[in-house]
Amino acid sequence: MRFSCKCYLQLAEELISCSKSPDLSTEAYFRSSISRSYYGLFLIARQVMESEGFICLRGSEAHKQVQDHFLNSDDNNYQLVGTELQDLRRQRNKADYNLNCIFTRGQAELAHQRAKNNFEYLSGLLSE
Repeated sequence: MRFSCKCYLQLAEELISCSKSPDLSTEAYFRSSISRSYYGLFLIARQVMESEGFICLRGSEAHKQVQDHFLNSDDNNYQLVGTELQDLRRQRNKADYNLNCIFTRGQAELAHQRAKNNFEYLSGLLSE
């Protein structure tokens, strides 16, 4: 059975909800939530792109390729998805690699909501 990228969005939400564990830094939950939110959106965007007949790269180049596919579209909704992918990827990179940045519950919740809204739009395209 194929892994559902929606699971990443569900995990992101759970990480925000259970971020009060005394065993781990609360910020680790927020950072992980931002990362999973981005990947949930990225993976479904890649699926949409592939469903349109495009061949997607694998590896780090795929992120830019998928962003550009949506950003360079004539469709305004696609352009919005591309902008969200671009912004959420920047946040994900900061969350994963920049230990000097501080991440809050509000940032994690906003990233999750933005990813979820765009995920729902793209899911609708796959079910058409």
